[in-house]
Amino acid sequence: MFHALADSTRRVILDELAKRDDQPLFEICVRLVEGHGMNLTRQAISKHLTVLENADLVDVRWEGRTSCIPANCRHTCLGSSSG
Repeated sequence: MFHALADSTRRVILDELAKRDDQPLFEICVRLVEGHGMNLTRQAISKHLTVLENADLVDVRWEGRTSCIPANCRHTCLGSSSG
């Protein structure tokens, strides 16, 4: 779990998941670009989500070909990751 939380990008992703319920991968990408200026591909974010899922910090739910990540991730909101 500590390995998953060691990366600042994954902490930002967790914070975004805590702010809004049931986000699809595309929406998380948009929120990271617009809200944090992070220019990551969907594939890169998907890899980060896999690390978080393997650490048992999030659950990824599939609806057809779309992955949805519920906001009820199993972490305490980490606060601002900018400092």
